[in-house]
This record gives sequence, C-alpha cells and structure tokens, in this order.
Amino acid sequence: MSQLLRTTAALLFAAAASAAQAQRADGVRPDLIYHNYCSVCHGDRGDGRSRARNSLNPPPADFTAPQARETFSRARMILALQHGRPGTAMTAWTTQLSQKEIEAVVDYILDTMVPPAPGTPLARGRALYAEHCVGCHGERGQGVTSSPSQAAPRPFTSGTPRAAMIATVAQGDAGRLRHGFAGRLKPEEIENTVDYVLKTLAPTLAPGVSGTYAHGGRGRDGSGAADISAPLPQGLAGNAQRGRQLYERNCSACHGANGDGNGPRSALLGAKPRGLGATPLNRPALYAAIADGKTGTDMPAWKTVLERQSIADLSEYLWRTYFQPVKPAKSD
Repeated sequence: MSQLLRTTAALLFAAAASAAQAQRADGVRPDLIYHNYCSVCHGDRGDGRSRARNSLNPPPADFTAPQARETFSRARMILALQHGRPGTAMTAWTTQLSQKEIEAVVDYILDTMVPPAPGTPLARGRALYAEHCVGCHGERGQGVTSSPSQAAPRPFTSGTPRAAMIATVAQGDAGRLRHGFAGRLKPEEIENTVDYVLKTLAPTLAPGVSGTYAHGGRGRDGSGAADISAPLPQGLAGNAQRGRQLYERNCSACHGANGDGNGPRSALLGAKPRGLGATPLNRPALYAAIADGKTGTDMPAWKTVLERQSIADLSEYLWRTYFQPVKPAKSD
C-alpha cells in the first residue's frame, strides 16, 4: 500500500472515530436505535434475515446486498425514515425519532452494513475475507461448524483489540488455526481484512446490552431483583386469552407449544430458545423483552410489528402461564 493510501485510510478511520465520539457526546446511540426500531424487520446485521420477513410483502430491504451502495443513498434513506415507503411495511418514524437520530441511524447503516465503495481499503478487506476466510468463519462471521480448521471458529465479537486480531491472523491461533497468513498475505492485506471484520462483522453493541435492558433494566427495582407485583407499563392491562392466541400464532414455532423451547423452528436457530420460566421475569420485564427483543439472538423486537395492547396481552399470558409464582396450598 502506498503512503498516500495509508494516509487516506488513517484519515477515514479518524473521521469515523470523531463522528462516533460526537454522537456519544450528543447522547445518540445509533446502534441501539437500529436494534430497537429496525432489526425486527431488517435483521441484526441489516441483511433482512429476521423473523418478520416471512410476513412482509415485499420483504425487508437487504442493506448488505452487493448493489446496496447504488440503491440506498443517504438522502433516500433519510426520506424513507421521515415519510415511510408506500406499498411496503416501512413506516414513518418522525413521531418516535428526532431528525438527529434519523440521520445517525442512517449513517450507522451506511457505515457498518452497506458494502464499502470499490477501491477502498474496506472493499479490499471484504474481497480478501471472501477469498480466504469465509470457508471457516462464514459469510456473516458466525463460524462454520464443518470448517476445515482444527476446531470450529468462534463467532466474531466486539471488544477484541485490532492489534491482537492482526497478530492472530498473521501468526495463527494454536489449537484452532493450522497456520497464520503472514506467508500468503501482505501486512496491509491482513490489516484490510481485520478492519473489514471489525467494522462490519463483529457485533457493535456494547457487552451486556440487549433489547430487554437497553434502557436501564425496566421492570426491576434498585437492587436488580424483579418486583413480582409490578404491573404492566404505560397503564396497560393485558388479556391472557388474547395473549394465548398471539403466542400460538407468533411464538410457538420457536418457543414450543408448551414453552419448552422445542418449537418446530428451534432447530434452525443459532441457539435453542430457553425454556419459558427458567429465569424469573415480572410483567414489565416480559413486556420489554417482547417489545425490544434481544440482540445477538434470533429474538426480534416486536414493537414495530405488534400494537402495545397486543404486547401487553402476550405478556399477561406468559406471566400467568410460566412466571407467576405458585401460591402455597392452604393447610387445614
């Protein structure tokens, strides 16, 4: 790589870091905005692979498609969030997001999900990843169980230092990678590949952040223990009978008819759904879990698909069926 390209790449990364710092200073978290409002349809990685996609016609947009950079301009995406897209399930978000938040989440999608422009270091990293890494690590960095390496690669996660990843790719990882790539790739090619992985494949949400607790752990008291008697939020009252019907239509395919996690689709998920009732949850926590989903899993945020009352009905059914404490029998 020439000195000019090195300088240009450094300036681009510095500009991106400065923009991210400015957004944090303004209190805007585009990663959480995307998770809480967009991922239920567009998927955690923007590829449209969500639970809701089978119910949408046309299906949700795939921001990771090769032609996405030509299709999704910044101006078009901002207009879509402001006014919706007629003939699709895309609705306007100006009643829930400010203009600053709309622009921030659009920039986040363009920066981390849309394929990089041809000729840039990230584009070269993407091509190198497809040539040398996808066979073991998978198209989305999820790891391939049938990979030719000595052990199945771990999924990429955020927080790994860039220098450590570069060293691992170059030198290998004992017990997992047979050999490093220092003899096959130039140092700048390894750097390009690592930068592509860090920017587009490693989850960007902070550790421990999920849809359920993205807003500070709603439904819990100051000690962190669930208040079993806490009512549903926003003054809502749930109807368990309607909630049961919603569960059968929308949830049983994954969580199972009996809430044991053995639904007909559970084998297709990245991880088997946990049995309902395994973790104590009260009504507010159940409502938040359904509404906001849980990042890093196949549990989507249902608040852009279901009305608030429907989420309340579903929460009430789940709480009464799986989470309500069993009252001790009265002695004679």
